[in-house]
Amino acid sequence: INGPHPLVNGMTTSSSAEADLATGTLRGYSTVSNSTVNHANAFALVASGFASLSDSFHIYGANNAPFIWSDSSEVVFRFHLDGSVSGSSTALGSANYNFFINVYPFGTIGHFTNSVSVLGEASWSDNGRFDELEQFGSSGPIQVSVSAVGRLSAGGYDLEARFNPRGDFDWSAGLWSLVFMNGGTGAFSSDFNHTVTMAYSGPAGSVTSSSSGVFPGTLAQVPAPGSAALILVGLVFLVRRKS
Repeated sequence: INGPHPLVNGMTTSSSAEADLATGTLRGYSTVSNSTVNHANAFALVASGFASLSDSFHIYGANNAPFIWSDSSEVVFRFHLDGSVSGSSTALGSANYNFFINVYPFGTIGHFTNSVSVLGEASWSDNGRFDELEQFGSSGPIQVSVSAVGRLSAGGYDLEARFNPRGDFDWSAGLWSLVFMNGGTGAFSSDFNHTVTMAYSGPAGSVTSSSSGVFPGTLAQVPAPGSAALILVGLVFLVRRKS
């Protein structure tokens, strides 16, 4: 709420956000309302919730061998977006949401700068039209193909983002819930506490490990063969000394 508190009786805002990398879920919620008419001054009500996840993926072949990428290789992220946007006002107002996924060079997560390189991106939003969906997939450097099936009012959307990173990559996904009201009485809500769920599958014949080690569809990162051999040699040495 923008303005002195004595003049905002009847105005309320609320927001929340939550993300869980181990289950691949995001939640977001925001609401504004005003029940009082004829304020001495005009006040704008704004509330937003933002939840995000990020991870680093290493893709390899059987027995920890390098994976051979081809033009037809692709990774797939699948999402189920379930929630609702609603509201009305005697003046201006809106309820919106935006869900996105960005692809970065491997090793970017944890080292973000103002000039971070985004290799590919995809987004889905209502653009203020409640039960309609706009989607976008980037054309380069990584081309991201997007699809959407369903409606919010009929159980939610099933979304997909497909792309060929041609190597290891980092990614982040985020859910925005945003509501706005400027004057008048009424209420707006963007409710995605129903949960956005995420799933991942790598190229055929590959295994994907993640820095987190917990994201669904991935394994904990394993040491390189040389490092594993050194660890084993050290263990054998300790056993011999003790015996």
